[in-house]
Amino acid sequence: MSPQPNAANAANAANAANAAATSAAGATAVSYRAATSADATACAEIEAQLFAGEQPWSAAAFQAEFALGSNFYICAEVSRRVVGYAGLAMLGPRTAPEFEVHTIGVAPDYQRKGIGRELLEQLLHAADSLHGPVFLEVRTDNTAAIALYRQYGFVDMGTRKDYYAPGISALTMRRPATPATPAPLITPTSEEPQP
Repeated sequence: MSPQPNAANAANAANAANAAATSAAGATAVSYRAATSADATACAEIEAQLFAGEQPWSAAAFQAEFALGSNFYICAEVSRRVVGYAGLAMLGPRTAPEFEVHTIGVAPDYQRKGIGRELLEQLLHAADSLHGPVFLEVRTDNTAAIALYRQYGFVDMGTRKDYYAPGISALTMRRPATPATPAPLITPTSEEPQP
């Protein structure tokens, strides 16, 4: 079955495969799994740290995002603690989709360890499996994220003045449709995850 861009439908098999996965976070074992409504508070807490003063998403906003069948949300966790999250929305029909990265966030104490890169790779694999281009907005002063996105084939499309808040603009970027790469750590399916 073709992957669905919906983290709520990720299979338990992916969670089991992730249990032993390590990322570039040194010796810290980082697992990647589908986000569930139970993760909304933890995601909102990280969001509040990352985007204080910029209208961070609430737990209710994350729950609403997780509930949409056209969205694919994943979490990174260490020792059962959510340390990162990422979300992708599918726009348009499955036969000719476009995708939009809605968010990627990593807790400050886990940044610069490859977790954000792995979260992005998971989102891109979901989009690539359906051969759709990917769009995103990123703060114009977030040079590290912009450099990462360029490494993955994103190109600048334009600037959205005051997108995040007065004086905080966004760079709009696009990555063309790309053939699917080897299987990701999270494989969305049509099965509901088990608690």
